[in-house]
Amino acid sequence: MTNSSSPTGSRTSGAIAVRDLRCDYGPNTFRLEVDGFEVAAGERVALVGPSGCGKSTLVQALAGILAPRRGVVSVDGVELGALDERGRRRFRLTRLGLVFQDLELIDYLDGLDNVLLSRRLAPGGRVSNADRARARDLAGRLGIEHLLGRLPAELSGGERQRLAVCRALATEPSVCLADEPTGALDRVNADAVVDLLVDEVARLGTTLVMVTHDERVLDRFDRVVDGAAAFRGITEEPVR
Repeated sequence: MTNSSSPTGSRTSGAIAVRDLRCDYGPNTFRLEVDGFEVAAGERVALVGPSGCGKSTLVQALAGILAPRRGVVSVDGVELGALDERGRRRFRLTRLGLVFQDLELIDYLDGLDNVLLSRRLAPGGRVSNADRARARDLAGRLGIEHLLGRLPAELSGGERQRLAVCRALATEPSVCLADEPTGALDRVNADAVVDLLVDEVARLGTTLVMVTHDERVLDRFDRVVDGAAAFRGITEEPVR
């Protein structure tokens, strides 16, 4: 296995392939095993299933945040196991749009700068007027453009959730990974977020993998994968 600090592969493929994956999460507590999982370029896939079946763990592995114990994880033409930590970070900044349950907003940046953060941290670090216009357009479509000058602490949980979705789409990513992006939202705003995600990934040809417990949105996806049937999430007692 080679180490690289920069990803290689197609910028536009967006396909995902997982083979013989094992991930351990926490010391002797949770293990995820996936024999195979594939998503075609541009496909929209919903991950469903009970808590603890491994959906969020798989998303972290696809993002290169959680290193597998074994197996192959290929995203957008890049085998993540061939990248070192710096390479995985660059990969996330340049290829992926991410929405996690903890949101990971930066407390001291206002809403606009949080949305533009991935663009600013990417190689070159330049934010153009077009980038700012796109950020404002995305925020406007989710009803939060007037809040872009506020800090995260000044926003409600639902407003922060929508801000994180805007950030995930701001860079026009090849792949978008969203872990329950509507969990903190009321029905109206949840529908707006799903509409924005589905419309934008369709326009861009972006691959979307979204964890959800909301059965009402499943008809917006090309395919629904039940994590309880497709993966093996095993919780073990700590070794004493």
